[in-house]
Amino acid sequence: FYTHLSQYRALWLGARLAEQLDDPFAAQHYRTVARDIARFLNSYWDNSRGLIRPTINRDGGIDYKNSDLDTAVILAVIHNFDPEDPTFA
Repeated sequence: FYTHLSQYRALWLGARLAEQLDDPFAAQHYRTVARDIARFLNSYWDNSRGLIRPTINRDGGIDYKNSDLDTAVILAVIHNFDPEDPTFA
């Protein structure tokens, strides 16, 4: 979740910068990819438990965090929050 939210934020900021640099084509491309990532971020939500899972589609590893509770989710939101981004409205 942290990585995908950070990628979304970078693209959102990149689109704003591209607009300031008068590059509307790049801005549109960054926004399109950011929207795709935003839609994918919804797959981290576990409606039955009312939480955002830190990892989905994990393959292998040690299964020691079966609660899916992880401070990385909170840090992801703190580190990527932007009051000008409509995603956080």
